[in-house]
Amino acid sequence: MKRGLTFLTMAFFLITSTASVTGEPLKFFDRIEVGGELLTKVFYLKNYKGSEVTDRFILTRGLISTTFNFSQDASATLLFGKTRVWGRSTTSYQGEEPGAIQHLSGEDGFLETIGIFNANFKVFNVLEGLNLTIGRQFAGDKEDAFFYYGPQKGRFLAVTSLDAIRADWDLGKMKLFGLMGKKNETGTGDGSGRDPSITTEVAYANDKDTDIFALEARSDQLIKDQDFKLFLYSRRNGLASGKGDNLYLFGFRAHGAITPLKGVEYDLMFGQNAGKNNDNGQTYAGWLGRGIGYYSTDIPSFSSLKLNAGYVKVSGDKTSTSDENENFARMSRDCFYSMAVIVYEILNDQHPEAVTNVVIPFAGIELVPDLFKDKVTIFTEYSKLDCDTPIMGYKHKGSEIDIGTRWEPRKDFSLGLTYAKFDPGDLLETVFNSKNPITQVTAEFTLKF
Repeated sequence: MKRGLTFLTMAFFLITSTASVTGEPLKFFDRIEVGGELLTKVFYLKNYKGSEVTDRFILTRGLISTTFNFSQDASATLLFGKTRVWGRSTTSYQGEEPGAIQHLSGEDGFLETIGIFNANFKVFNVLEGLNLTIGRQFAGDKEDAFFYYGPQKGRFLAVTSLDAIRADWDLGKMKLFGLMGKKNETGTGDGSGRDPSITTEVAYANDKDTDIFALEARSDQLIKDQDFKLFLYSRRNGLASGKGDNLYLFGFRAHGAITPLKGVEYDLMFGQNAGKNNDNGQTYAGWLGRGIGYYSTDIPSFSSLKLNAGYVKVSGDKTSTSDENENFARMSRDCFYSMAVIVYEILNDQHPEAVTNVVIPFAGIELVPDLFKDKVTIFTEYSKLDCDTPIMGYKHKGSEIDIGTRWEPRKDFSLGLTYAKFDPGDLLETVFNSKNPITQVTAEFTLKF
């Protein structure tokens, strides 16, 4: 607590001192924008992987963002935060995900446990319509299966970001986005197996960084009521051998209204892998496709109604093609499979980038009753989970039904409650050695400011 007070006192002294030097404190503070979010999720989980274990835990994530507008043409942003597991160590609850520990660990005081997720500056109109963002930043769209760095709402409330140079160019009817950055930096060499700055025979340091590149072209004006995006992403992992693991991901996303049919919309996305892992000689050949249809209508004096139905297919590796890796690989994603809460927040213990080999048909209903003046949403979703490529001769993993409600009395505050039940199929009954259904109850509290 003492360190926290010291930090806040120093920050306030710095701001007020700067304001007094300028002689214009009101104008100084007018240039500062502060915002953030507090999110708390309460979990009650039973029969995790058929284990007959009941687990209960609570997580809270706080994010605070400060943007200082130097002028109409330049600004700087700092966003920091922390995710905290209430009353227990981060490694004691089940389903720990590699990579999530960095967001949840740390018991040592105030400063040591704060993560800095954005630290960047932006220059506007370098050329007409061209903006540059340089530094640590978020990137991508929410609910994206291919490329997303930012706050997630999954089981671990993880926050991911990139150190990058980003360009956004508004050309009127077309918008271009380009990014070049690093996910991590773990080597200083040139990739040849030897660091050229060191002359001794024993000093070797390969370039083992993870480099990320992105290029997007999108438009919502070329065709009325249609929004589409073409993309090409690239990830290079430097290897200890000095070789590179080069992954490419290209594809499209399109969504909009089907204008001849009132209230009908669609959302399509497709991504294809290419590239080669030069360490094992395998080429990337995986792919992901998803299609969703929506229908919205009003039931007079009762409720607004929204129906959805969709299909997801993610390729899996085939043992008959040893020179190809058909497991779909991505840069980073949001909680994309939100139609199946348990399946992809609990059963998949690998890093989110490794979700592969699935076929998911799903359907759902959403109601906003007039009785609650558009402030309460009631929803249910059903999904069936199968394998694209059989595992141990089985293809059916299970099925899940989710039922929930959200209350949003104001735009800045919401409460949510979801019940999810997963019934294992023949594959997971064999793996878990249990037919017990997995159940989870989740309560969510969100405050934005």
